[in-house]
Amino acid sequence: MPRALPPFNGTRVRYGQGEVAIREDQLLPQFASISFLAKLTKELAMPRPAAQAALDASQFISSVTNEFYTLAACLTVAADPMAKSLIPQVLPGHIVPIGTVARRDGGQHAYHFTHYLDLLRTDVNLVPSFERHWATGTLISVGDELANHKYFDHAPELELVYHLRNGVAHGNVFTFTRHGLERLAKHPANNEFSWGRGDATVLSITPGLKGKSVVPDFLGPGDAIEILTSAGLYLHRYGNGDTLRPDGTVTQASEQ
Repeated sequence: MPRALPPFNGTRVRYGQGEVAIREDQLLPQFASISFLAKLTKELAMPRPAAQAALDASQFISSVTNEFYTLAACLTVAADPMAKSLIPQVLPGHIVPIGTVARRDGGQHAYHFTHYLDLLRTDVNLVPSFERHWATGTLISVGDELANHKYFDHAPELELVYHLRNGVAHGNVFTFTRHGLERLAKHPANNEFSWGRGDATVLSITPGLKGKSVVPDFLGPGDAIEILTSAGLYLHRYGNGDTLRPDGTVTQASEQ
């Protein structure tokens, strides 16, 4: 038997370890309706580890996309000739300015600062290569994070990450095992109805992609960012119990 609802306090209702957000437009008359109260009681009586996991995964995706934007901004500034005014001074015992990268043992790996700064202007392949490696590496990291939770409810934007992750992890080429094809038939993988797609092209995984490269044949680094951002937005709404689609779909978070 479900326990009675606790008193309503502000725009959130707490019950034991559970918590449900109530939007302002839900307060009346929905809050007073029997069906709404019954649904709320059921949600509050259930553990919500999947909801928190979805929010954590969303935060992880946000952090890795922030990394790209931060590094991309730095690369843009560094490519400007005026960036040379920021080159560090030559330290005692050195003949050129150096930059350092921390080692695990607490020491520092040093590199020729000016030389690698100049590469941004002389090597036209450097930035595109960085963008490709970020896209492929991040798709693997995010895919592994989602795999820890069995890709939640297998929403199309999450399944899109699944197939992209597998492609870049297997030589950056789409390959479909029998299991992969069965999964694709059961769970479509695309960004057609994702919140963050905007005016970008709809990207859908189909068996016809077999043998094609993930990057750049199927997507570019910008597409990867938008796909990951859409997945993060979906998980954020999923974890909060918000509307998942423009048509008003709401799904309770649960492990699949």
